[in-house]
Amino acid sequence: MGRFAPYSADHWHEMYFPYKQIGPMTKATPYGVLNVQNTGDGLTVGFCALQKIDEKLLIRSGGKEIFTDRIVLQPMEVYAKKIPASVQKGELQVDVGDKLSYTDDPNSGILKRPQTFRNYETNSLEGLYQSARRDVMSRQYNSALRKYLSYLEKEPSHVPSLTQIADIYCRRGEYPKALGYVAKALDFAMYDPEANYIYGIISRQMGDLADAKETLGWAARSPMYRSSANSALGGISMMEGNWELAEEYLHRSLDYDAYNVRTYQLLATTYRLAKQPEKARETLRKILEIDPLNHLAQFEQYLLDPGPGTLDEFKSMIRNEFPYETYLEIAAYYADLRLDGDALRVLETAPDQATIRYWQAYLLRKKSPQQSREALEKAADLSPYLVFPFREESIPVFQWAARALPRNWKATYYLGLIYWGMGRQEDALKMFEVCGERPDYAPVYVSRAFLEKDANPQKALVDYEKALSVGKDDWKNWYRLANYYRDRGMPEKVFETASGAAQQFPKDDMVKVLLARADLNNDRYEECNSVMANATIIPHEGQRDIRDLFMQCQVGQALHDMKQHQYNQAIAHLETSREYPERLGTGKPDNPDYRIQDYLEMFCYQELGQSVQATEAVARIDAAASHNATENPESQRVQMENWYRVTLPTEPEPKSLDVLTSILGGRRYRH
Repeated sequence: MGRFAPYSADHWHEMYFPYKQIGPMTKATPYGVLNVQNTGDGLTVGFCALQKIDEKLLIRSGGKEIFTDRIVLQPMEVYAKKIPASVQKGELQVDVGDKLSYTDDPNSGILKRPQTFRNYETNSLEGLYQSARRDVMSRQYNSALRKYLSYLEKEPSHVPSLTQIADIYCRRGEYPKALGYVAKALDFAMYDPEANYIYGIISRQMGDLADAKETLGWAARSPMYRSSANSALGGISMMEGNWELAEEYLHRSLDYDAYNVRTYQLLATTYRLAKQPEKARETLRKILEIDPLNHLAQFEQYLLDPGPGTLDEFKSMIRNEFPYETYLEIAAYYADLRLDGDALRVLETAPDQATIRYWQAYLLRKKSPQQSREALEKAADLSPYLVFPFREESIPVFQWAARALPRNWKATYYLGLIYWGMGRQEDALKMFEVCGERPDYAPVYVSRAFLEKDANPQKALVDYEKALSVGKDDWKNWYRLANYYRDRGMPEKVFETASGAAQQFPKDDMVKVLLARADLNNDRYEECNSVMANATIIPHEGQRDIRDLFMQCQVGQALHDMKQHQYNQAIAHLETSREYPERLGTGKPDNPDYRIQDYLEMFCYQELGQSVQATEAVARIDAAASHNATENPESQRVQMENWYRVTLPTEPEPKSLDVLTSILGGRRYRH
């Protein structure tokens, strides 16, 4: 399927390296970085060593040797040489011993195999299936599910589609539904490895260990599932208390994948439970060789040698942003093996956090009902801020908690978040609806609004407004409501909300952007530009909307000036709109598109009678068109003349800019 097999491990190396003083990189290997420049009448060769190197430099032209030298360097030392030799393009070959080889032959290394991603036509069965597979690879599971189900409508006995549907439903925690589809797959293909593996995993999750062992046994006959299926069988033997059989299965798993960390973890736990501490310690050492930051291995070491020292060592290694998630991951591992006592020991050491306490309450519900109740009420009292449960294993925890404490909305809300994260939007919305108007926490209303906005936009608007009413101290609630007003075509409400946000959060740059956009869409260009002049936006990769807004403000003002026949002012704004202010989070591209500015300046110069400047603007337009073979400059110019005569005088500036952008083949702007 082109995916990792379950529990499998793969290893590769990524190298990040510095280099200096040689110019642009032509080629690099772990030994060094090469730069070669062929000017036609000579060569410039530079090499920056990444490790100690002593190799022969050989340069050939058309297969004939033209230069040799010896490169002897320490790491980060540089070799540079100018060689007075004429080499035809495509005939240059540079070798640094057997450590680096470079040729400027454009046909060198070209692969003949297809390397493009086909956009499959989903009106054919094969295209539909391949499109669904690609969606799975991209983790777009809901889209893949729709396509697989559509495939089954035309071919109900297609085993791969039945199996993949079961896999997706299993990921979503919908085990009975998943089991129904994979059972059909096995009915058509009893020994299919993938279907048997998925059936076994689902059966294990549903507590049917007999079926799980049978189907995982068949899956283990496939090389792809041999390690993972034997690992799962070892886990089942652990659940049944059969340590000897568990060890046998787990060693079989490692025979086929010596880096299967999950299997090593199970083996270490098996040895501890079987009272074989030395074997357990040896297994833990192996885990930490493969994965030095494995927190489960650290906790197993504590369980082998309980004491403040080993506990502190375990806790000291958990240094991530959400440490409680690490504790939950380990607790879920033990709970999955029905080792509730070990799971509780993990949670007892964890920081105070809502999901931690819900898990404690759930695991104690039979063992100690009073302690369970205390933990449940503690969980319900804790803040939901930054609580984002997502684990499939947490579904029964929150289902139980919602029933056990029905007056409190938080467990229901958390359950909705899990469903949402799994792509079960309808189930998530049902949970959020159960919360009703009880929450005093804005994200509940925001989440509900997001899921209901397409089917019930008016109800979504009520929820966005409710989110603001209970969360005025968070700028994001103002921001979301303003954007929803914008999507609903309510510019006055956008401006009102943006102005309110700006009064409460005058220093927040995203609020400044919100206000600037509201000013722009209400033809308040001076105010828009004033806000943008005082904004500093930290960029993220690919961001361009803030700089687009800056350009729109300037061009919008220019269009307004042109309508007032103030052409010199318009030209000044158009020149400013060409800028890429560093504080607005967007670097200037190599070849920026200034056609909007060039056309508008052309019109302005024509109106001012400045023919030289108008001709220069036309030349820039023609130069831009020459780089785009798909454009028809004459047709475009006719459309632009019509836009100037008809659209600009009659339409608002934002609408005029949209039409203008459409003519020039650029992106349309949202207002």
